[in-house]
Amino acid sequence: MKKLLLTLVVALGLCGSVFAQSYESNWPDFNGNYFPFQGAFVATIMVNGQIMMPEVPGWDALEVAAFVGDECRGNDMYMIDFYMQEYGDTYPVIDGAPIYYDNGGEAVTFKMYDHVNNVLYETYELTWMGEPIEILTGEDHMEGWEDPDNPIFINFISATPGETFTLDITGYGSEEGHWYLISSPIGETNPTNVENMLSNEYDLYAFDQTQPQEEWQNYKNTNFLMEPGKGYLYANQEDVTLSFTGTPYEGDGEVTLVKEETPYLSGWNLVGNPFGETAYIDRDFYIMNEAGTEIVPAETEAIEPMQGIFVIAEEIGEILTFTTEAPNKNARLALNLICNNNVVDRAIVNFGKRSLPKFQLFENSTKIYIPMEGKDYAVVSAGEMGEMPVNFKAESNGSYTMNISTQEVSFTYLHLIDNMTGADVNLLETPYYTFNAQTNNYASRFRLVFATGSSVDGDSFSFINGAGNLCIFGIEGEATVQVVDVLGHVLSSETFSGSYEKKFDVAPSVYMIRLIQGNDVKTQKMVIK
Repeated sequence: MKKLLLTLVVALGLCGSVFAQSYESNWPDFNGNYFPFQGAFVATIMVNGQIMMPEVPGWDALEVAAFVGDECRGNDMYMIDFYMQEYGDTYPVIDGAPIYYDNGGEAVTFKMYDHVNNVLYETYELTWMGEPIEILTGEDHMEGWEDPDNPIFINFISATPGETFTLDITGYGSEEGHWYLISSPIGETNPTNVENMLSNEYDLYAFDQTQPQEEWQNYKNTNFLMEPGKGYLYANQEDVTLSFTGTPYEGDGEVTLVKEETPYLSGWNLVGNPFGETAYIDRDFYIMNEAGTEIVPAETEAIEPMQGIFVIAEEIGEILTFTTEAPNKNARLALNLICNNNVVDRAIVNFGKRSLPKFQLFENSTKIYIPMEGKDYAVVSAGEMGEMPVNFKAESNGSYTMNISTQEVSFTYLHLIDNMTGADVNLLETPYYTFNAQTNNYASRFRLVFATGSSVDGDSFSFINGAGNLCIFGIEGEATVQVVDVLGHVLSSETFSGSYEKKFDVAPSVYMIRLIQGNDVKTQKMVIK
């Protein structure tokens, strides 16, 4: 079993069974609602005129449900080979559970689910001793039971085709990493029906924030159903391809999130794309990194089929909706930390969206994060210009690379400053920085200073950075900056090109920063406390 290191920083089967939760049984009350005839019958299953032989005969291979209209009147799992073993029958037969019907000869129809191949069959015809049966009567019921050599034939003449969805898993071998957040694209399914999922040495976890200190629930060797819209943590020792085969999920994509007031993980939910195609949600979310070692903020809005993600609920009972329609892209900057050609961690600066805390999966891991008010954040919300610390912690000594990627935002100024070496990297010219680090380096390693392309077009064009300097970036050509007090006195006036940074050593008060370019004059109020 693979070790998971955790640091908590932050009867027919449609009637209420695993067959399909969308059907609701309507059982007789034995007081006249239906004639309470109960009895088993013998039937042979056919598909398009051919006798069906399941790949794995047994009690749980096929499940058939009897319906009168849209009402389920009986359900059961069927044993395929009982009569062949006991009586040497010519045909494989199934012996069934009760069907309830009234005394008026209601027409009984069937649906069938193949649990081996995850396929739902819906269209059928009935024959008995070579003759079509339109209405299954009590007499047919009993005579079929008494003559197993002449069973009723249930012929599903067309079926809802199953589809196969595959997910390649890289085996962890003897190394750490290669964890995957996964989900089912075919709705509710048993892991035993997912090819290769339970092969070799494997681990399968669910996440439950309502269990403090035991949020990761080990589902290995546990009989459970993978729920649509829910995510799971999975790893396999060998390289395998998981194959989900069945009817693609066709629900509304809604998932009810859980929010408990636990110390660190309140609101964290492991959910998953329920569809067999790319899905989206209207919020930021977290994914597993490329190395399978860390939960990192997603750089894209797209959620691939069979992909699990982490989201944070803001309210109790909040509804999260997956959709296959892409939303508008968010303006953002991503700082990607790379080691051995893999993105091991990521921090994101969002322009206009809320901040999200850091989630640490493993106890000792390399990470970058943005500290705010004593807490670590993976995603922070920012204005059009500013400066922020970017903290870094190395798991091992070595060489690392930090690169940037942007979405829906352009910058006039973007610098990464290494506080330890003094390096000042213009990320607009060189969008990456390679550095050596040791485990004992101090965390406050970097600073990010930026100004967006729209900064000088709005009311704000300057800011005070962490060093107490007045900063103006992204000015094209020559400009003059003036500092004016509340009485209108010009305290300073300096001409510069491109950018301006100078100590803003003034008494607490209100000041106006005036930017002059030819006939164009902009002003910004600056409050110093």
